[in-house]
Amino acid sequence: MGAYLAFGLNYRATVSHRQLQQSGWDEAQLLQKIEKTFGFPAENYMQVSTKDEVTWDLRPEVIEQQLIPLLEKVYPVMYPNADRLAPFWKQLTQELATISPESLIEWAESSEENWSFRIEGYADEWYRLRGPSQEEVVLSLYHIRLMMEGKFFMEEGRKSFNFIQHCISRAFPDLSLSRSLRIYVM
Repeated sequence: MGAYLAFGLNYRATVSHRQLQQSGWDEAQLLQKIEKTFGFPAENYMQVSTKDEVTWDLRPEVIEQQLIPLLEKVYPVMYPNADRLAPFWKQLTQELATISPESLIEWAESSEENWSFRIEGYADEWYRLRGPSQEEVVLSLYHIRLMMEGKFFMEEGRKSFNFIQHCISRAFPDLSLSRSLRIYVM
């Protein structure tokens, strides 16, 4: 079976309050578990709670300080054919630099013509994490797609993806936002 290989940036994680309470974790403990399991730097995310769920969103100041520098390093590697694609990613990063961090998610959700910085629901991930009480929480991760390539065979790939994610985060140690990059199958 084939699917598309995509690289994205995790911008949000959510969990239900009810499941969180049943799991035996509090919000801070679950955030530590997320950081340990997925490598996302906890300090880059802010917690927002509603009556139904706990959400961790990328902090606007992290987006403002690190997004464009990260994309300016990542896009030339993702799109090495400079003659053809450099104008595209340079124009995209220039456009993104004009958008406020608070409006960026909405822009990525509504961007129909843009194929490299957009949010599509079928790229989201769900994980079951067992808490101290042995009850599970379903953690939902949401991504902004940065790149997507053609079909590949996907029967076994998670170990390779984890290794690639590790390499990505090590390649850009000065930008903690690089630890929020994800590789996924669409």
